[in-house]
Amino acid sequence: MFPLGIYPVANPDAVCRMVENEMVIVLPTQGQIKVLNEVASQVWMLSDGSNTLQRIIDEICTNYLIDNEQARNDIEEFIQTLIDKSMMTLVAAPLTPCS
Repeated sequence: MFPLGIYPVANPDAVCRMVENEMVIVLPTQGQIKVLNEVASQVWMLSDGSNTLQRIIDEICTNYLIDNEQARNDIEEFIQTLIDKSMMTLVAAPLTPCS
């Protein structure tokens, strides 16, 4: 499990576009494409380096009425998948606009 105070950060090289309720993410430098459902899209958009993992979990729980434990497990699994594909990283402190 990741620490709840960690900050997920989407890869800044990723190009993304919302199509209907799905986010299409392309990582041109690696030739990777990922299509995200509505919930995963929201996690991606919140992963800007200013929101902790706890904040992201809370937001998903509020918007989709799921319990905290299930949300945490699903979000951590999703984030790990993106980390494995070099589409996301975790940082210990929030990013500032000049970071």
